[in-house]
Amino acid sequence: DVTTGTDTTNTKVELLKPVKALYINDEEVLPRLLRLTFIIGDITIEVNATDEESGIEKVVVIIDGNEHTIDEPNEDKLYTYTWKRDRLRFFHIHTLKVQAFDNAGNEASTNLMLVKKIL
Repeated sequence: DVTTGTDTTNTKVELLKPVKALYINDEEVLPRLLRLTFIIGDITIEVNATDEESGIEKVVVIIDGNEHTIDEPNEDKLYTYTWKRDRLRFFHIHTLKVQAFDNAGNEASTNLMLVKKIL
């Protein structure tokens, strides 16, 4: 967490999905028994981001260094990004990280995660 300005609350971000499990077409089929994250097909990345004082400005999903911005949460107050099939690669190991920025310029991020994705 990085805090700047007069906002004294910490910006918080949590990656809710995917976790270390096996997912097939967005469904967790082998829960949390694995040491790695395996994804077959598309998946909706779900993120919880909060800042009590100034509110969240945006959430960024970073896949292999490429940023994908999520500006607004859904009706469940989760930030979601649909990671579609990569037609260029059948199997690849990706890096996944999430950052949240509040309206006061503070940020928080998750640890870098390795994801094995098929299709």
